[in-house]
Amino acid sequence: MREWIDRHLNRKITAGVVAVLLVVSTVFLTMIVGLYKAQLEEERSKASEQVNRLLQASLENAMLKRDLPGLRTIVKRLGELDGISGAMILNPRGEVRFADHDELLGRRFDASSAPTCTGCHHEGERSDAFTLFMTNERGQEVLRSVNPVRNREVCVGCHGPVTKNPVNGILFIDFAAENIRNQAIYSTMLLSGAGGFVIVLTALAIWLLMHRVVLARLSSLAHASQSFSEGRLDERVAAKGGDEIARLGRAFNDMASRLSAMVAELREKDVFQQSLIDANPDGIRVIGEDFTIVQVNQSYCDQLGIRPDEALGIPCYRSSHGRDAPCPPTVSTCPVTQIAQTGVPLTMIDDHVRGDGSDMRVEVSAAPLRISKDGRERTWVVEAIRDLGRELELSQEHRLSDIGRLATGVAHEVYNPLMSVRMGLQSILRIAGPREAEEGWSEIITYLKTVETEIDDCVDVTKRLLSLSFPPSKNAELVDFKAIIRDVISLLEYEARKTGVRIESDFEKRPCRVIATDSEIRTIVLNILQNAFHAMPDGGRLEIDCQLSDRRIVFTVTDSGLGVDPADQPYLFDPFFSRRADGVKGTGLGLSICKAIAERYHGDIELHSRVGQGTRVTVVFPSADD
Repeated sequence: MREWIDRHLNRKITAGVVAVLLVVSTVFLTMIVGLYKAQLEEERSKASEQVNRLLQASLENAMLKRDLPGLRTIVKRLGELDGISGAMILNPRGEVRFADHDELLGRRFDASSAPTCTGCHHEGERSDAFTLFMTNERGQEVLRSVNPVRNREVCVGCHGPVTKNPVNGILFIDFAAENIRNQAIYSTMLLSGAGGFVIVLTALAIWLLMHRVVLARLSSLAHASQSFSEGRLDERVAAKGGDEIARLGRAFNDMASRLSAMVAELREKDVFQQSLIDANPDGIRVIGEDFTIVQVNQSYCDQLGIRPDEALGIPCYRSSHGRDAPCPPTVSTCPVTQIAQTGVPLTMIDDHVRGDGSDMRVEVSAAPLRISKDGRERTWVVEAIRDLGRELELSQEHRLSDIGRLATGVAHEVYNPLMSVRMGLQSILRIAGPREAEEGWSEIITYLKTVETEIDDCVDVTKRLLSLSFPPSKNAELVDFKAIIRDVISLLEYEARKTGVRIESDFEKRPCRVIATDSEIRTIVLNILQNAFHAMPDGGRLEIDCQLSDRRIVFTVTDSGLGVDPADQPYLFDPFFSRRADGVKGTGLGLSICKAIAERYHGDIELHSRVGQGTRVTVVFPSADD
């Protein structure tokens, strides 16, 4: 019951008011019952006093007439009245002379016995009437009215002087206490019922008043507060009137408006902050002390191929490494662990796992982010993640762009003049043609045709150089691997003669065609052959082989150069790693670009090298004919 009452303010207030009313009603009822009882005793006393006067007149009349039987009859009839249990008259000595019950006649009352105190009346100490509740001589609970029968002048002949005998007798009238008590109980119950009815009406009125004036308005405030806590910031309450609750409602509305404005401002700042980090082309993620990712940008999600909600709230080692536990710090470098120990930013090369399970080589730059949360200084980690594969694509595009600009310059500086010379030479040949039979002109025309052939070769070399500048096609195409190898070899023949490199080639007679793009296959062949030239600064032998084996195109380049140190071999395909044998600092992107292109078209590239013996590079592509 107490829990049921405690659930609502209206019940608590109503229960409190009812309790107070019950206590007050009980006190007032007790007082009223006491007063009512005293009033009953007083009324009975007055009634018995009136009866006493009547009896006294009858007694005097009977005494004067010596009509004692008539007096006995009066007493007996008095005892038979409704509500009266008994009546008797005592003489001054306390002896019962008249009674409604014959067994009481002649009984003597002790003058000093309580509560009748007949001696007091006899001795004149107490001559007034009084009433009291008691048990009578027959064991009945009664309200006894004691009334003295005073001595009169007409009675002094028999009773003596008034001064010596002030009382001729004492009249006892016993009223049935049960009737009086029943009447008191009935009156009490009537009063209690009326009081209870008043309490119920009062409680109901208070409940309705509290519900309308207080609780309904507080309920509206509570509902608005709940809606506000659930994010519905446009919720407001009616605040009519000038009482405390109305002022509270207006204060709530003012607070809600200010909070809404602050939340809107915070959201705008969050959107600006998120847009700011989304604008970064590198992947950004913020990691808490417990390895949980608390914020990411769109580039990070694009790198892994996941949605932002799939990255937030999960451990970093699960998101980017597919692990169920943190990376062992003794095996790999963990930015969160290391920064927590040193507080120093770091940069590292790592392997991340995309959402589809494929690996991604990345460069991670991590820095500490110190914030205050829950009253404690905390150190989080901000990671900037660069996709090195994407970096290779950008570097390749940049490299091809440089080659394209170079080829454009060659086209303007070489190709166009050559075409002009060619056109002029062809004009001379047309003029000299009819004179070929003349003496001396035949040799001249032969020389001119030789010059034309050489000019055609120069134009052809320029066209092959221009083909390297073509940007990669958006769609794969059918590419002749052997034709591309021959074109690239022709471009490197001058460098081979200059450095003393002897090129030996062995090609499959059948077509060696792959599904790729022409410019990207040319990039692979050019990069690998140039690396072989760099490994033989003092000349050597370069073997080039292209064969069709087991439904695959196998392109092999073997040089007799200086070879690669075994300690460096695991890093040769890493971006920006360069160890050229000729001592020139390279970009370190050639082999990385080749590997990225090969993997894009479901191929592979391998390198085997021994120091002082040379290096063999093998590129494998699926055969397009299969």
